[in-house]
Amino acid sequence: MNSERDIFLDQKNWNTVTLMEKIVLNHDSVRLTFALKHPHQKLGVPTGKHLYLRCISSSGKKVVRAFTPTSTADQVGKFDLIVKLYRASGNWSGGKMSACIDRLKPGDTVECKGPFGDFEYQTGGTLVIKNIAHQVSRFTMIAGGSGITGIYPILRSAHKDGIKCHVVDCNKTEVDILMRQELDGYKEVSHCLSRPTNGWKGRSGYISKALIGPVHDGFLLCCGPTGMMESVLKIAEIVGWDIKKQVIFL
Repeated sequence: MNSERDIFLDQKNWNTVTLMEKIVLNHDSVRLTFALKHPHQKLGVPTGKHLYLRCISSSGKKVVRAFTPTSTADQVGKFDLIVKLYRASGNWSGGKMSACIDRLKPGDTVECKGPFGDFEYQTGGTLVIKNIAHQVSRFTMIAGGSGITGIYPILRSAHKDGIKCHVVDCNKTEVDILMRQELDGYKEVSHCLSRPTNGWKGRSGYISKALIGPVHDGFLLCCGPTGMMESVLKIAEIVGWDIKKQVIFL
């Protein structure tokens, strides 16, 4: 294998990356910056796809989870992941990957491989779904919690291409909003809280027809917790979206 390759990731082989920086974003989320093997390398995850991260648990077992990088596809030498941590609480022992990431410190290594996924957004408004290309002029995007990490790279690229976007980022409280600074740079984005404080001036409540907005000839992209995505699917079907052709779960 060529260790000097321009693209770091490999779908068949696990490769090691080193944690450069770990920044606490809020009470249960962190931003991780990993260094690739060489400073000129690109990670190799096209917009819309994901990678697998593999860590070793405290008991010595391998733990694997999928993540979508939030750094740009043309970033060289490093990449970023934003991770929500599901820590132990009461009788629940917490998430296995969360425990691994909680223990990580700069200088530690993990493994990754990829890219994977049936969805890719390409420059110029081309959407490739299961190897079939579609030209798109409009998106509705619904994100829940850390699901914004799957939505954000597509929003960023689509915005540059002049694609119309309607984006709703759903969270429990204001402190739970991830990537707030980046998201608030886009007028297409609105935030909706299920547990707002009295001073909250944005949207509040749960998934609804009004939140998703009207049907159009583009695509409805969804990324978030299972329960929330089930609600999106039910409402999308009721209001007239073609759930087999237009609704995509990232």
